[in-house]
Amino acid sequence: MQLNYEDVNRIVQRTIRVLGRNVNITDRRGKIIASGNPAQVGGTLEGSLLAIQRGEPIEIHEADARRFNGVTPGINI
Repeated sequence: MQLNYEDVNRIVQRTIRVLGRNVNITDRRGKIIASGNPAQVGGTLEGSLLAIQRGEPIEIHEADARRFNGVTPGINI
C-alpha cells in the first residue's frame, strides 16, 4: 500500500500532537517524506538512516543531536 504525501503528513501531525516531539517519516532509502519540520522534507539525515538499519523507530534526544550531523531532536520512523 502506497500512501500519498497528504496521508503521511497527517500521520506526522497527529503523532506530534500525541508525543509532543518532532517526527520524521522516511522512505526505504532514508529520504524524509514527511516531517514536523518542513525544511527537512526531501533530505536524508543520519537518524533516518539509523532507523532503517535497525528496522525500528529511533528517538533522537538533545545529547544525540549533538553527535549527528544536521540532526534535531525528534523521532525517526
